[in-house]
Amino acid sequence: MLYYVSDMNLVSSDKFYIPNISPANITKSPANITKSPAQYKQGVLQDSKMPGRGGGEASLVGSKNAMNVTDGRNTVIHKNETLYIVAQYISNSVNIMYISIFISLIVLRDKKWFYILLIVFVVNMLGTLLKVFMIRFDYGFLHRPGTCIDEDMTYDFLESNFILDEIKKKVNRSEYNVMGFPSMHMIRATTILALTYLFFPKYKKITGIFAPIYLVFLAWSRIYLNCHTILQVIGGIILGVVASKISFNICK
Repeated sequence: MLYYVSDMNLVSSDKFYIPNISPANITKSPANITKSPAQYKQGVLQDSKMPGRGGGEASLVGSKNAMNVTDGRNTVIHKNETLYIVAQYISNSVNIMYISIFISLIVLRDKKWFYILLIVFVVNMLGTLLKVFMIRFDYGFLHRPGTCIDEDMTYDFLESNFILDEIKKKVNRSEYNVMGFPSMHMIRATTILALTYLFFPKYKKITGIFAPIYLVFLAWSRIYLNCHTILQVIGGIILGVVASKISFNICK
C-alpha cells in the first residue's frame, strides 16, 4: 500500500514548495507503477490513470507540482539565449538539406538525387518504426534526457507524412515522445551526407571535410536542446551509415 496526499494545498516560497498536510487528507491507495521513471521525470502523465483532484485524471501541471513536492527533480535549467537560437537553427538545417536535394533533382535532373530522396524517406520511416518498437523496453538509455525543447516548436515535414501519422495513432504519443533512441535528426543527416559521398565521387573531398564538422555541430545542438544523449546521437550516426551503405549497394 502507498500513502498519498489528496487535495493538499501547496505553500510556495522562493526556494521550495511546502505541502499543507492535515491528517484528514491522508488516505490509502494502491501504488501506480504504469509509467516509467523517465515519463515521471518529464511530467508526461496526460494518459496516466492516477487520480487527480475531484477524481479526474492527473493534468500535466498537476503532475509537475506533485513532482516538486515529492522529490524536487524539476529543476529549471536556464539556456543561453544565443546558443539556444543557434542550436535550433542547426537542428532545423536537416530539413533544409532534404529540400536542397529535391531542388538539385529538379535542376540537375540526375536520378541519383531521386535515389537519395527516396532512401532518406524510407530510412526515416524505418527509424520511426524502430522507436515505436523500443517503447516496450523501459531502459533508461532509450529515453530522452529531459523535455526536448523544440519537440513541438518546429514543423518537421519528414515526420508529418500520412504514413507516419497513421503509425503514431496506434501508439501512446506521450510514450513515443519520451523515446530518444535513435536520434532521427542524426540518422537523416548521416544518410544524406553518406549517400552524397557514395553516389557522387567528384564531391567526395568536400563531403569528407564538411560531413564530420556538420555532424559534430548537429549532435551538439540535439544534446543542448535536451533532446538526446551522446549515446543516442552516436547510435543515429551508426544507423545512418549502415542504412546508406546497404541502400547504395542495392541501387548499384
